[in-house]
Amino acid sequence: MPNEREAAWRLTDTGWIVIEADPARAGTALHTLLVDDLDSVLAGLAERGVKAGPVELIGAAVRQSIVADPDGNRLKLGQPLA
Repeated sequence: MPNEREAAWRLTDTGWIVIEADPARAGTALHTLLVDDLDSVLAGLAERGVKAGPVELIGAAVRQSIVADPDGNRLKLGQPLA
């Protein structure tokens, strides 16, 4: 927690995700996070009480689901298919 308005997570040695609280813009963004195992990530979220939308197939390339928080902020989780 760099300060009271931001949270940061180190995902890899060189990759971070940083979220900043901005009530004036809440619910207007959609970001995509690609994962290796969508089902595993969704199961982990469900164990923590986080509900995700249905898993959809986009073409023949990606499976995806959207998670939203109570303020309407959305995060798209996607798994590229080999």
